[in-house]
Amino acid sequence: NWENNIMILDLTKCNLSFPHMKIMCSYIPKSKVLEQLSLGSNDIGNDGANLLAKSIKVFTKEEKEELRLITRQERLNYGESLKIIEDDEEEERNKEHQAELVGRAITNGPPLNYVDFTHMNLPPEGSKELFKAICTRDTILKCKMSGNNFMENIDDILPSLEKAKFHTLHLNECKLGTKGCISILKTIANTDDFEIKTKTKKIIENEIERERACQEALGSGEAKD
Repeated sequence: NWENNIMILDLTKCNLSFPHMKIMCSYIPKSKVLEQLSLGSNDIGNDGANLLAKSIKVFTKEEKEELRLITRQERLNYGESLKIIEDDEEEERNKEHQAELVGRAITNGPPLNYVDFTHMNLPPEGSKELFKAICTRDTILKCKMSGNNFMENIDDILPSLEKAKFHTLHLNECKLGTKGCISILKTIANTDDFEIKTKTKKIIENEIERERACQEALGSGEAKD
């Protein structure tokens, strides 16, 4: 039983593409035990990145309802009874409500704590959507996304980064530029989970004015290696 057995899944450099992701991403949300997921050096493209993002994202109440509508239509297309579908939906809502009453929110998807999506050559759209999805899952403490193209204009991912619980974040060779790195460093500068040394490492290999970025973002007199 894949959903209950696989805790560590490493498919680095396995020539995965979009068709493979369609299959894999149908299983990831069902896992109850998956803690580490490594898919680096696979060319999955924008569409694959968006599928992966949806498979690990923690959905809000509104998003869950939207998904239920989509799932309802799919089940109807397969000939299932509307009454059975509505009963299932109501049972899900009741479970979520009961969990809220005792202060324990139900989180969809696996208990991931480590993801490695390095060097997948993702374009900006796919990189950002995947990163924002990772940030919604507060069990993820270590995130590696080096070698993907984020570009300098990353304002849309900063609110997600503020809410993330990362202890370690790798964004080397992501074409962030000076502006992008400064924005990231400013966002995490007041986050206790990161050490100053880790923060300064973020800007290495992003082809920026390293000293200026460190000084601006961290407010220090001199940049340190």
